[in-house]
Amino acid sequence: MTIMLITSDNINYTCLGVFQWETMPISRYKDAFGLTRGTNLSIVNNSASGAITEYYSEINTSLSGTTTIPHQNDVSYNYQDLEHSSDGHAMEFNIPVSYVIPSSSTQSLSIIYNEMLGCISYNGMIGLDNIVSANHFSVYAHKIKTVSLQYIDFSVSFPTSFTIGGFAITDTYIQRSTNHTWIR
Repeated sequence: MTIMLITSDNINYTCLGVFQWETMPISRYKDAFGLTRGTNLSIVNNSASGAITEYYSEINTSLSGTTTIPHQNDVSYNYQDLEHSSDGHAMEFNIPVSYVIPSSSTQSLSIIYNEMLGCISYNGMIGLDNIVSANHFSVYAHKIKTVSLQYIDFSVSFPTSFTIGGFAITDTYIQRSTNHTWIR
């Protein structure tokens, strides 16, 4: 992950947060990526947007050999597609899952997702002339499934105590974050 800040007048700026999966994760559920700001900065209304690019290979296997064709799928997120707060914006997206389509006993088509790149950006401005630095933060939340033991213990007295419940699958997020301090 990285954050870039672009300005020509040290007042108005564009902030861009970027993430990249160079090797696709094993867990592929709904993830989230967001970009926020510190105090003394304002966001231009409705200026936020985002994008995801999924890189994948189409592999056609048959008795005569294997052909591989690289592809990419671009997905845009307009302002209304994002999650909003007064301090920033975020997008949720599904990480694509690779799959195989057997078309006959001698031929198959595989779609293998091998990389993913995404970004979110907004335009902003510094609110006061005496501000000498500004902070921006980005967070990536990657969902995984964990198995946990969940039960209720009814311990009235030793001869009559019992438990109900067992193993449960719960959603957990692994979060990574980075920040960028802009010095005027």
